[in-house]
Amino acid sequence: MDSETGNGSYSNAGACSPIYISGSGREAKELTLAGAALGAFKKAGFSGLNLEFAEGDALVFHTDGIIEARNKFGQELGYSQFAQLARKCWDPDPEKIYQGLYQAYLRHIGGQAPEDDLTMVVVVFKGARREIKIA
Repeated sequence: MDSETGNGSYSNAGACSPIYISGSGREAKELTLAGAALGAFKKAGFSGLNLEFAEGDALVFHTDGIIEARNKFGQELGYSQFAQLARKCWDPDPEKIYQGLYQAYLRHIGGQAPEDDLTMVVVVFKGARREIKIA
């Protein structure tokens, strides 16, 4: 990702698909891209996506411990619900997105001990830097 322009590329090497949130918070979707686990095959092929971020657009990278988290009824959180939570938690401050999603995760598991790892990284594009000229 180029922090100056918002342009970047994404490829998946067997990890969970990240969630893209539009800068307005109106849209959240899973960036699905098939890819073999890195190092699992001698001749694995990887496809990629070119990304163009606008100001406020965000990506939420996460591990399967969040997606596969089960509530007391055995229901997984799942990608679709996680994406909708991400949309509701959008904020220009990545810490607020993270905290909102983490609190939603805790509500979902309802006081039960986590069954798996829990890792989340939230990135928000703040917009291209503008040179300030003083006359």
